Amino acid sequence: MLEYYTQIPIEFKIVAGICIVAFLIQMFYVLMGFSVVRYRLSRRTTFSDEQPPISIIITTGDNWEFVEKRLPIFLSQDYPNFEIIVVANDCSEDFIDELNRLASNNDKLKVSLIKRFSNTHSNKLALTVGMKAAQYELMLFTTADSYPVSDQWIKLMAKGFSGKSITLGYCGVKGNIYMRCSQLGVSMRWLIAAVANRTYRGSVQNIGYTKDTYFESNGFTHLRLKYGVDDLFIQKVATKNNVAVILHPAATIRQDKTSMSQWRKERTLNSYSFRYYPSRVKVEQAAEFLTRSLLFICWAILAAKTIIDKQWILLSIVTLLPIIRMICLLIVTGKFAKRVGERKILWFYPIYDFISPLSEMALAIGRRIKPSSQLWI
Repeated sequence: MLEYYTQIPIEFKIVAGICIVAFLIQMFYVLMGFSVVRYRLSRRTTFSDEQPPISIIITTGDNWEFVEKRLPIFLSQDYPNFEIIVVANDCSEDFIDELNRLASNNDKLKVSLIKRFSNTHSNKLALTVGMKAAQYELMLFTTADSYPVSDQWIKLMAKGFSGKSITLGYCGVKGNIYMRCSQLGVSMRWLIAAVANRTYRGSVQNIGYTKDTYFESNGFTHLRLKYGVDDLFIQKVATKNNVAVILHPAATIRQDKTSMSQWRKERTLNSYSFRYYPSRVKVEQAAEFLTRSLLFICWAILAAKTIIDKQWILLSIVTLLPIIRMICLLIVTGKFAKRVGERKILWFYPIYDFISPLSEMALAIGRRIKPSSQLWI
């Protein structure tokens, strides 16, 4: 085998070197996942027995499914003192009448209205209206197409406000297996950063912050940008000491997205804000995708070379690299999935892990070549 190695052309030795370096960098990224798996807020924060009053803010259009199916889940939360502010954004009279009828029968529900006076307001205005209408300092935010998976959601998310002003939770997606794996993988990436005190985003479907945090920082920036501004706001206000992460199956929010095309469209629109992310985040994500792609490509080249030359021992050694990485990745991902209540997902995750760099590349190229007309107001 040693004699064979000395006869290998220099270009294949370079490929082998790149493969090893890519493997080591990938293992660094994979093993960082243990930080979010081992994370316990109770180790960093002393909880109070108090259950402070909380305002839940949800913006919606004419979404009858939200009123009929998801709003009752929010109203049935097991928490002593909360209110739900539904901001009806340019809704029909029938829809507003139904919301007002429900509010008259439930003192936890309050309705705020926004009439479309022009084409220049976005969801940021609706959120600001909801925050001004909220009577409590602590606020949780979600969307009309999402719902909590248990009646303990408020109680668990409220724990994040013990000495913190921002609380981040996990949001899964109710869709096909690829959508679920993508949501899990992307969420794990930014949650790893959050528990390492390097917060750069949150899930708009499951996030909370105080009124003071919003109004003392002058609210949202990039006022003409319609999508992804919540990430930019979190980057502005998050510090090393004011962010809590809540990881519990009962604290998960589920986004009711079943259409692959609708989900991809939403992901594309939200990804436009990536250009405004800190350089550190851009470099880290680019390095992860690049080294993962290089590991797969270099492994394929080396495997083909050793098979052609019938060097089975070398083939086994070469194949160990992606196998070791995949085993560690599945261990970390499986533990994280258990913590946020994702089930029956690991069998597909290796496939997602293999094809996701291509998917992310297509996403990046698409938003550069053909920017969406829906992006700006």
